Amino acid sequence: MTMDLMGLQFKKFDEIKDFENKLSIFLRSLEVELLTWRDYVERDDKRFIPNPIKGIACLDGDQIIGISYFGHKNRSFIEKIFWLLFSKRETVTGAVVKKEYQGRGINTHARKLKKNI
Repeated sequence: MTMDLMGLQFKKFDEIKDFENKLSIFLRSLEVELLTWRDYVERDDKRFIPNPIKGIACLDGDQIIGISYFGHKNRSFIEKIFWLLFSKRETVTGAVVKKEYQGRGINTHARKLKKNI
């Protein structure tokens, strides 16, 4: 781990206590980052990722400051048949890091860890 990552923790989503609430707070804190990242849904004044997801979160203290994730796409029956016959990609993947933490290698490190989940 490089010096830029010192003091940060990387945890699997299911290892984080009160993950859904912390994720919603993180997603609500994003502004400029949303110009290039659109994998969230907003409902009832909460932001969340809509598909069943596994991934790695980067935490600074108790706050999520970045996520790297994957999950299966929701598909209709016809889409599933088409996907089984023609597609090689089974997951949707994404990552977003708060602007003030970008450029430190957080996403690169999280992607390496994500291979083990």
